[in-house]
Amino acid sequence: MSDVTVLPPGMVDVSETLTGRCSNEVRVGRYRLLADEPSDVGGDDAGPMPHDFVLAGLGACTSMTSQMYSERKGILLKRVLFRMS
Repeated sequence: MSDVTVLPPGMVDVSETLTGRCSNEVRVGRYRLLADEPSDVGGDDAGPMPHDFVLAGLGACTSMTSQMYSERKGILLKRVLFRMS
């Protein structure tokens, strides 16, 4: 986790941290996230599972799109909440 290079928009780097069996560093722009697997499947439980990142991305995209669509159509939308599994 020593590289301070900011990645361009749309680029994601994923690399093993070499600190655990499943632990990976995920870099997006200037952000750094940690992905891992739960200990019961051999990980260190040091971060969300990759599946969680996929669901988070889908939920965030759907929420943002709903908000933008409602603004364009003049529909009052106070808050969007998605819960997925």
